[in-house]
Amino acid sequence: HGRAWGYCCACVAVTLLEGGFSCPAMMEASSQDAAIRSICEVSLFTPVSIDIFVFRLWLHGASAQEIVQEQMKKKLFPQGYDVYVRDVLHSPNPMQAVQKMLLHDVKGQIRNFSLLSHYLSDPVQLLSQNTFYLPKETRDLLVEEYYQIDGNVMLEMIGKRFKSSKRKKAIDLLAERLHVPPVLCARQYSNLVVAYKAAQSTGPATVGSAGNALQLDVQQEADELVVERIRKALHVSRALAFDYAKAAFLVIHKFDVGRSSLQALKYKHFDAMAVALIRWCPGVASDPTTALELSLERSFLDSLKALKGILGREALEEYRQHVLRDVGEGKLASKRAKIEKEFIPFVKSLLSVISALEPREFQNFFGVVHDKVREPCKRMDLAKKEAMVLFRLLIAAFHPLALKDCSAAQKSAHAKVWARYLGSLAECLMLLYA
Repeated sequence: HGRAWGYCCACVAVTLLEGGFSCPAMMEASSQDAAIRSICEVSLFTPVSIDIFVFRLWLHGASAQEIVQEQMKKKLFPQGYDVYVRDVLHSPNPMQAVQKMLLHDVKGQIRNFSLLSHYLSDPVQLLSQNTFYLPKETRDLLVEEYYQIDGNVMLEMIGKRFKSSKRKKAIDLLAERLHVPPVLCARQYSNLVVAYKAAQSTGPATVGSAGNALQLDVQQEADELVVERIRKALHVSRALAFDYAKAAFLVIHKFDVGRSSLQALKYKHFDAMAVALIRWCPGVASDPTTALELSLERSFLDSLKALKGILGREALEEYRQHVLRDVGEGKLASKRAKIEKEFIPFVKSLLSVISALEPREFQNFFGVVHDKVREPCKRMDLAKKEAMVLFRLLIAAFHPLALKDCSAAQKSAHAKVWARYLGSLAECLMLLYA
């Protein structure tokens, strides 16, 4: 009766407003009159029941029967249900009856999910729709689940070409190769495109390698963080927005992740290396989530080029003496002879990697680091933790170098650039040890 009365009151209110009902107070100002005549929407629905466990399985392409089977595997799930079905419903086969009830519930959930997916693909519509009454907590949880990144699928999209005329076929082939539903790959691609567009600060640009038909012409506020732009576009949490920023970074620079030397790496490794490399982007002091754009900072690259000219033969020899002194007093004492032999070629290799940071070469960065940093560490017989210790010594020993024709302020600036460079390079090296 209360709901019926509420419905009647709502209808009366809307009828009075649409009929132009007025009173002296309402006629005081035209702006008030316009506000009164605005459309009124009244929701009389209870919140939609959403099972996130079912929703998650459905997103990964599971059928109603498969979802029920997974539910039946839950620990202690049958406890209480079999007693209820046997004693109250008088069913001769309690578990079969439970399974039937579950299947009925799951099919109802899936019907709702199919309708909700239209709104989830465009979070702005999800916020404005009134087909489903979703509490904010439920809505946020659905969006987070819908935009979760599948590492296996995302890895296959880095550096790949997806021409519009053959995109559906390419996605179907990708799904077949990974043994996942095509709808999962299509959703990952669509989500990535939205994040990519939001991350770009200037346009036009293309997704993937050259030749893509998908042209994006996006102008963003230059002073807004990449993470914030993605968060606003997808309406996801800041953490998930940063996950998409890392994915967008890998796609924008078209990294080659298919080399044989990188086959042991998974998406989580490239994701972590993206964090290290984003520290070389504009706006980042230490926190990579503060990046203003996903291209490498030009002034940082210019400073690294200057270092290549400063570290000549005499500087390298002095550098070696400082590092070897620290090596002999620390945890690397047993590797001193090999480090001494390989030191100057190793530092030259570190300097040569700088050339791979140029836009035309950056896509080969991971392979270059493997060949020019990981392999020399192997020749020095350095384990993972020992390589990290060596990089720390390289950073510390740079400060006391007597660099010619450099003022104290210039030396300090060079030391900061070198530390920023080696810090991220060391993080990538640690992941290449996987």
